[in-house]
Amino acid sequence: MLRRTNVFRLARSIRGIKRVVLGQTIPAAIAQSFKSDKEIIIQSRLFNKDWYLLRYGDVAASRADPLDHYIRDGVREGRYPNPLFDGNWYLERYPDVAAARMNPLVHYAQYGCREGRDPHPGFSTLYYLDKNPDVADSGLNALAHYLLVGSAAGRRAFDPNARYRRQVLKEQQQLAVEMPHLLQHVNVMLYKPIFHVFICGNDAGERADTRASVERQIYEDFIIYEFDWLATKRPEIKADDQSYLVFLRSSDLLGERALYEFANAINANPAIEIAYADEDRLEDGGARSTPFYKPDWSPDTLESLNYFGSAASFRADLATSVWADARSYFDFVLRATELASQIEHIRAVICHRRHGAADPILPEESEADVSALLGRLERTGRVGTVAPTIKSYACYDVTVKSPAPRISVIIPTAGQVVDLDGHRVDLILNCLDSIERISTYKNLEFVVVDNGDLGDKRLKDLQARGCQIVTFGETKFNVSKKLNLGASNAKGELLLLLNDDIQPRTTDWIERLLEHFEKPGVGVVGAKLLYPDLTLQHAGVATNKGNPEHIRRMYPHNDRGYFFSTCSARDYSAVTGACMMVRAEVYRRLGGYNEALAISYNDVDFCFKIREAGLTVVYAPRAQLIHFESQSRKPILDLAESEYFHTRWASMLTSDPYYNEENLEILPGSFEVDHNPRWL
Repeated sequence: MLRRTNVFRLARSIRGIKRVVLGQTIPAAIAQSFKSDKEIIIQSRLFNKDWYLLRYGDVAASRADPLDHYIRDGVREGRYPNPLFDGNWYLERYPDVAAARMNPLVHYAQYGCREGRDPHPGFSTLYYLDKNPDVADSGLNALAHYLLVGSAAGRRAFDPNARYRRQVLKEQQQLAVEMPHLLQHVNVMLYKPIFHVFICGNDAGERADTRASVERQIYEDFIIYEFDWLATKRPEIKADDQSYLVFLRSSDLLGERALYEFANAINANPAIEIAYADEDRLEDGGARSTPFYKPDWSPDTLESLNYFGSAASFRADLATSVWADARSYFDFVLRATELASQIEHIRAVICHRRHGAADPILPEESEADVSALLGRLERTGRVGTVAPTIKSYACYDVTVKSPAPRISVIIPTAGQVVDLDGHRVDLILNCLDSIERISTYKNLEFVVVDNGDLGDKRLKDLQARGCQIVTFGETKFNVSKKLNLGASNAKGELLLLLNDDIQPRTTDWIERLLEHFEKPGVGVVGAKLLYPDLTLQHAGVATNKGNPEHIRRMYPHNDRGYFFSTCSARDYSAVTGACMMVRAEVYRRLGGYNEALAISYNDVDFCFKIREAGLTVVYAPRAQLIHFESQSRKPILDLAESEYFHTRWASMLTSDPYYNEENLEILPGSFEVDHNPRWL
């Protein structure tokens, strides 16, 4: 069987031969075909020149016209003309296109869209046209409309629930087969916890539906209560380690195996104090959609939104110690987690909610959440404010007042002067000048680590700006050594590691990084980084198939993310070293950056050391900067360093606690529900 690239190469050759038969010379035939393809692609608006140059640095370096490169070489090499057109996939999915000897992008532009063909696993032409009737009047094909208009407007590229409906059906079929075994397991469980299930809400019909779902449980040791958080008298619950409290909002439905999953987890680890699980949304008519695959225990995420949701159980001795003071469910969750030491996430969808975690909420609910978070600040000795990140949604921006400690900004530089938008820009001077011009935080020390080749004029310019210059004397590139050298000369209480191809976008970016260190468990904080076109470059790092990957790369800067993942502070496996803040004491105690990783993975390696030490890695979306990525040095992968990294961190790379690799897209890690699953 021919490889796809070979099929396309063969098709182009055959087309050239046929035209020779028709009396044309090969160069003339190629030129005519090239011109025709180019005109069609330009008219279709399916080729994104800026994206192509950003994605393929070798093309930018060659200074070739990007569209010419794509038509001559890129399509043959399997390169994308935009984020959602995969030529190789298109040829494999539609073998008649290869047989027709056409450029796949040209085929989609001329025929494929009208025929309802898909350009990429992540885009459904028919779904998009069905949901967006205005496309017909726009003069654009479906994919071009999404890329130019729809994405920024929050429109969906494909039916987000198509795959999930198949998964739900499969789970229902499996449950029927597994039921006798589950019942047998319940009978032999060593621990038989009693679940006290509290149904909160005033609608009698919704309460009845919720009660009925509890009464259908496989695990039958439960007691049901109707409950109001504002009630002064609360039921007497025996405060022991055999009883657990579960709170449901009326209209929530528990899956049949929900309490079984809690009991199973408790039998596996009797020390569990809190267990929570995944959930989805129940549509009108009963269809399940929009699954929320939650992260494992994430204390910083919990201060942005109550991601525990309804699918959670709390050991009675813990719950009863705090629920007398709790004025809302979120308040209760925050108080309980402050005392708990054993919190477990069950990776199973066991609760179906008519009012999902990403749905709008009532003003009184928002007020209760804000009050709960203000109480959290007071109990943890912090002073600050809380406001909804997005009006009418249960996601919150917690702003904390911090002292103004000395911060050492460590900037390794190669002294590059580059072209940016037609202007020659000295990266290190631009970085420093923009920080001085834009930033409101002033208690800074700048440590610039150069290679000894800046020249007298730039050295004087840097010294005039108050910079400490430290020269890295080795000839072999090693960014880890440069950062460690800078840190060894820094006098600040905190270190801010920064690339020189960076400039701030928000005035209080340093404060928004710094505020997280008012929490004792935080190890590293990273920022939201944007490309110059304001698409996302960095909004956290996940591990997919054992490899670190930036989440939602190339999405719009105002993207909300998956259950507010882009716009809210949250925990991640890693953040990029292009902008990373850490306590100086922690940096030195952990040995700084690993100097065996001169080029690759050094920032992720450091974040893994942070997590290994029991500290968290936090993404702070309100700290925003522009990143002229890889302007100071072109990205390369050192294979020996890759082998070292994967060997050192094999145990951590098997599963990302903050990203559900089984059910969410990987390569790229977009936080989209995987619509083209590997196992269905």
